[in-house]
Amino acid sequence: MPDYLALAERFGTLVLDGVPPLTEASADGRQRFANLVDVACDRDIRLVLIGVDPLTALPKARP
Repeated sequence: MPDYLALAERFGTLVLDGVPPLTEASADGRQRFANLVDVACDRDIRLVLIGVDPLTALPKARP
């Protein structure tokens, strides 16, 4: 996570291209992705994600 913090201090926008479907990622990979999103939200960093699957393929958030 220190790497994510360093990126957040240096850049106002992060672009991540080639994001695979999270269902194909390992549990560790999903946790690292969640950490990145968490840091971006906490630091008010714009996060642009470009993935293989369209947004409509993502599971709906549960209340």
